Amino acid sequence: MGKVTSKGTTLKVKIASVYVPVAQLISLGGPEDEVQDTETPTLDQVGNEIAHDVTGWVEPGTVDFEIYWDPVLEVHQTLMAFKATPQVADWQNLYPVGTPMSYSAILKKLSPAAGVGEMLKASGSMQLTGLATYPDAEEEE
Repeated sequence: MGKVTSKGTTLKVKIASVYVPVAQLISLGGPEDEVQDTETPTLDQVGNEIAHDVTGWVEPGTVDFEIYWDPVLEVHQTLMAFKATPQVADWQNLYPVGTPMSYSAILKKLSPAAGVGEMLKASGSMQLTGLATYPDAEEEE
């Protein structure tokens, strides 16, 4: 088991049946999925700990990203169009090793920003509509 550089990591969005890289990606995080649980203490239990049990539900979570923003770049214009006309899109996170992580998500936020002495940037956040398909562990060895 070794360390893997993040260089070469790509976020892709499906546009007209083709996965297109989201250009100028700075960072990519998630999905931040979470197994749901519930507190299950009882009045007759011994001890004062609060027990937890799984509910069987999993929150698909969000994917967050940051890009160098180029308002005339076609793929960045497509992301802005997702805000104007909200929709579920297919996405992939591709890492330097292994197979892509695939998911469907709604682009909930895309926030361009400018600062003195900085390049234009935009941060985005997507809400997954279901669980991501993770690469098989066997494929990464």
